[in-house]
Amino acid sequence: GRDEVRRAPPRAQFTVDRLRAEVHATGWAEHLDHDRRNPAVFAHVLLLLQGFGEAVAHLKRCGEHFEAVHLGLLLTHYGLIDPLAPLAHGPAAAAVGGMGPVARDAAAPERHA
Repeated sequence: GRDEVRRAPPRAQFTVDRLRAEVHATGWAEHLDHDRRNPAVFAHVLLLLQGFGEAVAHLKRCGEHFEAVHLGLLLTHYGLIDPLAPLAHGPAAAAVGGMGPVARDAAAPERHA
């Protein structure tokens, strides 16, 4: 019963990266914003999936430049994207800067809010 389930080896690790890749592969951007009037909906999905740079890039691609800059500044302030690295464009770019927290240099001064 219950013990057998716990001892069974996992079939495949389900990670946020795999889910983000699945979202891109199945065309969720088109599904969530089929008339291209509200690109922020898919940007929110990308943010929930930790696709921070992807969310900024999506807004930029859709012509939402003000929102892309605003979101980019916010994510940079909190160390979630690196402003000097290219923004990631989909799951293949997961290792590209702009996706994860910025690595802070030990010698760099701390920023205070």
